[in-house]
Amino acid sequence: TINPGSDASDTQYAIAISPDAFASTTNYVQNDSTIGSTLGSEDWQTYAQWSGASGFLVIGLETNTTYTVKVKARQGDFTETGWGPTASAATVDPQFTLDIDVAATDTETSPPYLITFTEITPGTVATSVERVWVDISTNAASGAVVSIKGQNGALTSTKTGESLASSTADLASVSSGFGLQGISVTQASGGPLAIKNAYNQGGDNVGQIATAFADVFDSGSAALTAGRGSFVLKAKASVITAPAADYTESLVISAFGIF
Repeated sequence: TINPGSDASDTQYAIAISPDAFASTTNYVQNDSTIGSTLGSEDWQTYAQWSGASGFLVIGLETNTTYTVKVKARQGDFTETGWGPTASAATVDPQFTLDIDVAATDTETSPPYLITFTEITPGTVATSVERVWVDISTNAASGAVVSIKGQNGALTSTKTGESLASSTADLASVSSGFGLQGISVTQASGGPLAIKNAYNQGGDNVGQIATAFADVFDSGSAALTAGRGSFVLKAKASVITAPAADYTESLVISAFGIF
């Protein structure tokens, strides 16, 4: 964040940055917030263009490194100050952990992960016996996201060749279907972890498990410590769905931090 003092609003600023306190290396913050070895005329920007009091994030820094910055100013032709005082800050190593548990209660478990339905009675909405519990922690300053996709986008039977297609729906009011419903979110600090709207529904409302990733949980624009979210699966067969014991789907859970 630049301190403009009492400078006029059209004053422009250039920012120098160095990983060795300017002992032998001087780079410059570019107008797209990356770092470059040269300072172009386009890299002089006003206080507002450098995001004002909210400041901005410099992109492309090395991890675990102390950077020193300094600023100089100009206003109009033939004006330019010297470099001002320096300020320093250290980057950290990116940290990200993901753990999955499958259990009826809040319990730590190990693979293989199997989610079961006791029985899917035609015309009745069934809920999985187990929940899927997802643990996530990260120091990513802009938050984290947990996404899920299915192999087929449906509960599929090899024996009958039939499927219960997944969709975003109230299963109580459709003839058949399959989907995901978020149940709980907690965290030790940061975030907070939240269930995305499409999956944050009560009753027999579910969000679609598609063959492309869809976001189910996120921590907003903040780092997160010991976040834990859970969800169940719900399914409904119609009265004309052929019965079989092998209706299955494979889920893939992916998580990432926004650094």
